[in-house]
Amino acid sequence: SAVEDATADSTSEPQASGLKPQASDDEAEGEASSSFRYRTQNRGGKGLRDIKTTERNGPVVSIVRVDDSDELLMMTARGKIQRIKASDLSIIGRNTQGVRIMSLDEADALAAVVRVPVEEGDNGTDESETANEP
Repeated sequence: SAVEDATADSTSEPQASGLKPQASDDEAEGEASSSFRYRTQNRGGKGLRDIKTTERNGPVVSIVRVDDSDELLMMTARGKIQRIKASDLSIIGRNTQGVRIMSLDEADALAAVVRVPVEEGDNGTDESETANEP
């Protein structure tokens, strides 16, 4: 029936997840949470706790909604850049401190995180690598 289908759809684990990277003094930490773990807020709602921030893990730098096919590009204040697949991050609960997603030098901090959608037909090779092929 339609009611059973709607119930099954609302309780199944989604393919999409939201990543919430955050910075600390010596490491970049983050978490991936299912977008279905967020309830709708009504007027007068006080919000939802998303990630625990402490002195150890520092303030939230960015919240990015990603699909498993997307990649994340992270940049530190000193210019270190790292690219990771969103699917490599396991989905955990919302109210956690997160896990390390990037190693940082002692005086460095995570500055920005952007979502990089993978284009259809993109196999991960650089255009310059394939340009010289016959």
